[in-house]
Order: sequence, then C-alpha cells, then structure tokens
Amino acid sequence: MKIDQLLSEAVADPAYRQAQDRWLSPESVQRYRAELDRFYRQRARPADPRATRCGADAIPGTARPTA
Repeated sequence: MKIDQLLSEAVADPAYRQAQDRWLSPESVQRYRAELDRFYRQRARPADPRATRCGADAIPGTARPTA
C-alpha cells in the first residue's frame, strides 16, 4: 500500500508531530501525551497489507451472506 508507506514516513518526521501539536493546547498535550506517543509510534510503522480488509466485508454489517 503506497499511501500507507508514504504516511508512515511522514509521521516518523518530527516536523509532522510538531505541526500537529501546535494546534493543541498545552493542557491537551499534557493530558494526551501517552496516547499521542503511542499513536505516533504505531502510525510510523506501515500496516501489514495482509491484515488490511478491503471491500464490502470491511464495513461491519455489510458482508454478503454466503450460500
């Protein structure tokens, strides 16, 4: 997945995080620091394409019944 690869590279750049953090209040940064750290670490790794679901079955409740 080319888009996922490009996004993971962008997120790994400290400038990306700084650009996002400037929109948050100091209180929000302090409150959500652990969750944000976890998010940026996870997002910096490209997703496993085998684990990515596409199509109608990716949306809960829309899978086609099997015969």
